Amino acid sequence: MTSIPDLGLGLWNAWILFVSTLLLPFLFSLISKRLNRPPFDEQERKVHTVLQIISIISLIYSFFLAFGSDASWFMIGFIIYLFGMILISVSGLTFEITTTDGPVTDGIYRFSRNPQYLGSFLSFMGIGIAYSSLIFVILAIVFLDMQQILVDAEERWCLQEYGDFYRQYMIRTPKWIGIPQPLQRKKVATQYS
Repeated sequence: MTSIPDLGLGLWNAWILFVSTLLLPFLFSLISKRLNRPPFDEQERKVHTVLQIISIISLIYSFFLAFGSDASWFMIGFIIYLFGMILISVSGLTFEITTTDGPVTDGIYRFSRNPQYLGSFLSFMGIGIAYSSLIFVILAIVFLDMQQILVDAEERWCLQEYGDFYRQYMIRTPKWIGIPQPLQRKKVATQYS
């Protein structure tokens, strides 16, 4: 992995993977019957804008990010990327087939309250590893860190909309797959009470 990988326009550059990472959630949002979005405060709107700018910069960068010479890094990154895309797809489909009269708590949402965000991060990270780009990996980490603010806004909105039902869901379901549940319960009890 290098901070300055091979750059140059090419058909098999990172854009071929990155476009689908951006396009899939966008397509789900176009067909979504759940159009409710939480109202963002000023800080959350700024974070949302910065995330869009990071996405645009990453997209432009991906057109120039050429495949490196190490096939093993590519395979590891591609597997992580595919896992992320599967999470995005499964969570998007679960979101769409669930009735609109309550929050989505079935399917993949039984294991994580935010599988779509996690899938986006894994796809982003996988591309960085596959194309041996330290810059892309750092952008993925910054992207995930900033997404936390929007996730908190969405969960605050869900608590207002669905009340105690959503609070119980938060207590029994981790925010992210792999985070120990006792840590999650303590945070939910203190942060959203």
